[in-house]
Amino acid sequence: MAPSNVSPATAVGNTATISPHVLRIHDSMNVHIDGAGGRDSSHNEDCDYRGGPLRPCRKDVVVGSWNVEGLTESKIEELQEHMRAFSIDILAIQETHKPESTYVVTDSGYLLVLSGDADDQETAGVGFLISPKIRTSIIGFRMVSSRALVLKLRVNGGKVPVFSIYAPHNGKPHEVRREFYQSLGTLVRDISAHGGPILLGDFNARLHRQFPCDSPHVGPYVFGCPTAQHDPDSNRSLLLELCGAHGLVVSNTFFEHPPEAQVTCYNIGSKPSDPPRPGHFGQIDFLLCPGERQSSVSDVRSRKGSALA
Repeated sequence: MAPSNVSPATAVGNTATISPHVLRIHDSMNVHIDGAGGRDSSHNEDCDYRGGPLRPCRKDVVVGSWNVEGLTESKIEELQEHMRAFSIDILAIQETHKPESTYVVTDSGYLLVLSGDADDQETAGVGFLISPKIRTSIIGFRMVSSRALVLKLRVNGGKVPVFSIYAPHNGKPHEVRREFYQSLGTLVRDISAHGGPILLGDFNARLHRQFPCDSPHVGPYVFGCPTAQHDPDSNRSLLLELCGAHGLVVSNTFFEHPPEAQVTCYNIGSKPSDPPRPGHFGQIDFLLCPGERQSSVSDVRSRKGSALA
């Protein structure tokens, strides 16, 4: 089982982040992906970002997600070190604060892919950091916006689209948040015609607990306030609308872990060292996958123990 990490960073809305949550995916997923809007990378057999001929992954893939709250050269080095320490193959990153959509291979052989927007540089920007041994399994990537980036991964028997997502927080107007989730739903629909995607990142949605109407999209293992009431205007509702429309499940909630392995952010006025209670912490970063693919995910957990400098 792979761990994840804590990031201290400045707060967005009323939280600061704890990341990444990490999952392990069996390589038995057999899906097909089609194109969608956005800037697409080349599908040539030998691309500079791949560093060699295209080959399918021949093992389980460990994927993480980290809201980095501003990507710097020193953080890139730290992230690579973390990936090496915990055998992470693909790390989705959010809040890079980078306006460009580009890719680069680092001196250590990692592939850094960024999707940004000059008009949304202050808070958004998403990306992927990909280990050298997985680079040869990258079919391509689609730079959709500063809040969505899709990576296309070759596995035995097919292709898997992996999303890095950063949703607007609940302080944004409802119409802005609804438009984001509706656009994400369109992207999911258009890019996974014959199989299911993997979506991971900061959805800025607090589930709190499993309501009876949440089944089968939310499992029993949810961190939050057990007496929370349903709010139809919240990101929670928008997230579950997305899941319901596309047959997705919140994979985190199907694995039993202690609170310190569930929480992904801490509230303003709290510290990472505080006890992981709902008044201090939240769970807003998730892994979504098709319900029929949930058995391909071995584990999803967060790690409340370390930080980016």
